[in-house]
Amino acid sequence: MHQPPNGTPQGMTNSADKQNKIKQLLEYIRVQFRRLRVYHERISECCASFEFTPVEGLIPYKDEPDSKLEDKKQSELCRQATEEYNEMKEHVQLRSRYLKEVIDQLRNIVWDVNTMLAMRHPT
Repeated sequence: MHQPPNGTPQGMTNSADKQNKIKQLLEYIRVQFRRLRVYHERISECCASFEFTPVEGLIPYKDEPDSKLEDKKQSELCRQATEEYNEMKEHVQLRSRYLKEVIDQLRNIVWDVNTMLAMRHPT
């Protein structure tokens, strides 16, 4: 597809079209990089007041006592949340069963009432 111009009018127009497309793409890329630079500058201005935390401080070490204590707190909170979730789930399931029984009873009552009404007026 990418052939040098061969001197024919059709080849010259194809070559010119491809050159124009490449120029348009390059200009589009330049515009996008300008926008990216503007975004980067704005973000840098906004984040200039933030404290920089070194990456080494974010990595928990096995021998640090603080990390173990935090892990225990997190695992305790997770366990409590899981227990609460299971209790709520069981409560919702019981409530659903109860509502299903009530709906079934109402359905039977409506069926009985309709049957009695149908038998009362034999036409």
